[in-house]
Amino acid sequence: MLTRRFQSAVLLAFALSMVARGAETIDRIVVVVDKGIILASQWEQSVRCEAMLEGKALGAVTAADREETLDRLIDQELLRQQIEGTTYQAASAEEVAGKLNEVRQQLLPGADDAKWRATLAAYGLEEEDVRERVALQLNMLRFIEVRFRPSIRIDRRTVEAYYKNTFIPQVQARGGQAPPLAQASAAIEEILVQQRIDELLAAYLKNLRAQVRVRRMDEGQSTKEAVAR
Repeated sequence: MLTRRFQSAVLLAFALSMVARGAETIDRIVVVVDKGIILASQWEQSVRCEAMLEGKALGAVTAADREETLDRLIDQELLRQQIEGTTYQAASAEEVAGKLNEVRQQLLPGADDAKWRATLAAYGLEEEDVRERVALQLNMLRFIEVRFRPSIRIDRRTVEAYYKNTFIPQVQARGGQAPPLAQASAAIEEILVQQRIDELLAAYLKNLRAQVRVRRMDEGQSTKEAVAR
């Protein structure tokens, strides 16, 4: 005689199989990142958001593009798990709204709400999808700044070398006249800081990937280790 628990399990399995045969699509896990997961729906949403923000037609998105998006999602999940264990203060609703409006204006300067909604619909997105992405990016950037900027020091010689070897040639190549070093030094220092942050972040993510297990799930539910960059 079947136990009540076993009967419930059988009924649940039957119900799921019926849904699977219908028109609905059941979401699935594509990557397990330590204690977190990335769903197929998250991957697809990110692909669509990135295409829209880059002004690329969905039909022009390649398999390689999709894999690069998934790789970024893995990095984001690793950072999210790091943020989760801190007292880090997330971006406010006002900050997210302001950044969302900035993104919208960059993408569609002066466009009205109808044009914005039409663009979202063309990519199979809703405004909330973009809002979630903007909030995520703000939180990630804030965490990265807090984590790495305090340890970075740029000396004057480095600024002077960049001014002479990179800044002046770039300005002249555009047909402009480079301002004096005293005027450009603050901007150059920030460029160098951002470059150093990028280097530290790449090393940090590589180290995180080496410490945790990242498993790629295929259609048949078998697994393979995701390749660390």
